[in-house]
Amino acid sequence: MASLCPSLVAASAVYAAQCTLKKSPLWTETLKHHTGFNESQLMECAKVLVNAHAAAPENKLKSAYKKLVEEGKGYFLQNEM
Repeated sequence: MASLCPSLVAASAVYAAQCTLKKSPLWTETLKHHTGFNESQLMECAKVLVNAHAAAPENKLKSAYKKLVEEGKGYFLQNEM
């Protein structure tokens, strides 16, 4: 993922959030215009982001996840999984 364009990762994060929140449409013409990416270009990266998020509690580098949960800021992390 480190070799991906930052704007692709950012747009994919927005797309993944739209999917998680069950927004319709998932990707609008406005989003396409401002990001320069269409929905099919975002799918692969969005899947990687969602899988990484889902694996966070079991990951060996889970200190940030743990801190958010312990401080009560993990509402979205806990409720979306």
